[in-house]
Formats: sequence, structure tokens, C-alpha cells
Amino acid sequence: MSDRLPASNGPAVQDETRLEPVLDLAHLRAFTDGDPQLEGELLTLFLSSAEVYLAAMAAALQTEQSWRSPVHALKGASGNLGARRVMQLAQAAEHLPPCATTLAAVRQAVEELRGFAQSGSGRAPPDGQRPSRI
Repeated sequence: MSDRLPASNGPAVQDETRLEPVLDLAHLRAFTDGDPQLEGELLTLFLSSAEVYLAAMAAALQTEQSWRSPVHALKGASGNLGARRVMQLAQAAEHLPPCATTLAAVRQAVEELRGFAQSGSGRAPPDGQRPSRI
């Protein structure tokens, strides 16, 4: 098992995404037509799917195989949900060989989203109660 990308490339990808919100609530509300139950269900489904994609990415890293397919799937799922930080990291990772630093950055972004969902905010609040981007 090797980290085939220089360590300096991984943090650069992560640094670029720190400006992106964990979740674009306005996007999620538009996608669900403001249905709070559907928002919670989609967050739960996304987080479950993300675990599968992260496991496939970790396996690709260990076997030094391409991770393009699970990364591409994660990029699409996160874009649909409005998980901007995960989407941007996955978009960058899609064009890179498997790298432990990049995998850790993607995993951290997914965990930040999980923390948001588990904080009771998994249901996006009505407009005016919280910023539309977190």
C-alpha cells in the first residue's frame, strides 16, 4: 500500500474546499420543495451511500486500483443533495490517483455533514431561522 501522490497535493485540494459550505440548505430546500421529512430522509440516505463509496475508495487505495467510479458516484450524490464541500473534494479526487490524504479529506467532509445531520439540524430549518449555507 502506498500513498502514490505527494503529500503536498492532498492538503491543497482540502484547502480549496474549506470555503465551501458543508451543506447548501437553499439547494436542499429547492430539491425537496421544502419538505423537512424528505430533507431528513435524503440526508440519511446520502450518509449511508457515502459510507459505501468511502469503503470502495479505501479498498482502491489499498489495492492501488482506480477509484474513479466510487468517487464519481459520490460527486453526483453530493451535488444532488447540496453537500458542496464533499462534491468539490470528490470532483478533485476524480482526477487524481488514490491518495490517503485525499481520502481523509473526503471522509472528514462527510463526517462534518453527519455531525450537522445528527445535531438535530438534519431537518433543514425554515427560511430565516438559519443561514442558507453552513
